[in-house]
Amino acid sequence: MIHTTRGIEIGSDSTLKQDIEDINDPLIKVLQLHGVLFNFKEPNDTIDTITFQDKQGNWHTVIPSQLPNIDPSLVNDGIIERLIEDRDRKHMGLIAQEVELVVPEVVRMTPNGTLAVEYFGLIGLLIEAIKEQQIEIDSLKEQKFLKYSNSTGENSSTIKENNILYQNVPNPFNQNTVICFKIATGTKMASILIFDMQGSLLKTYNVSNSVEKITIFRNEFNPGMYLYSLIVDGVEIDTKRMILTD
Repeated sequence: MIHTTRGIEIGSDSTLKQDIEDINDPLIKVLQLHGVLFNFKEPNDTIDTITFQDKQGNWHTVIPSQLPNIDPSLVNDGIIERLIEDRDRKHMGLIAQEVELVVPEVVRMTPNGTLAVEYFGLIGLLIEAIKEQQIEIDSLKEQKFLKYSNSTGENSSTIKENNILYQNVPNPFNQNTVICFKIATGTKMASILIFDMQGSLLKTYNVSNSVEKITIFRNEFNPGMYLYSLIVDGVEIDTKRMILTD
């Protein structure tokens, strides 16, 4: 572990690790964790210390009870006052005994017999939980496009069989991309609809069986992920994703 004035760096090189496994059920585990606000009990002057820098750049380490006795002229304005204020400010975190029931891998015993949480170890869990949650969100968003499929029964099935939407090429793209499709003869109305990932309709391209493709130009949209659907006579034939990069 490396401490700098800009933060903390922790060795995480692959050569330092073995027996690597995926984190199972990350979202379920995160939902079981209980974040709390709290105050530490009275500081133990034999354990708790505060480090600060004076105007000459020298570092000093004192116990909390010594803070009010430090000459404010030795340090930059407001530092001592803020250190005293921070000493009484509530903290945010977790209770180790509760965490151990859900994610025992990040709980350790300290030399004095109390439990500690390895908070950096929770980063991997949170990342995987966000990814799992995003998959669920994307699935719900795609279901919104069913409202554009108004036909049902045999007529709907026949229309879907006779029309095809292809994946855009290239994908991802950073210049232009082409969406190809097949529209059956006798179609009354067909269109390609472009949506953002929040389900908002951004653009409609009216098409027919006399054309087989449309070109999407990069200046039409901002970089990001989009959904596009082929709608034929009120029936959603298919919906696919395309990604525009910077």
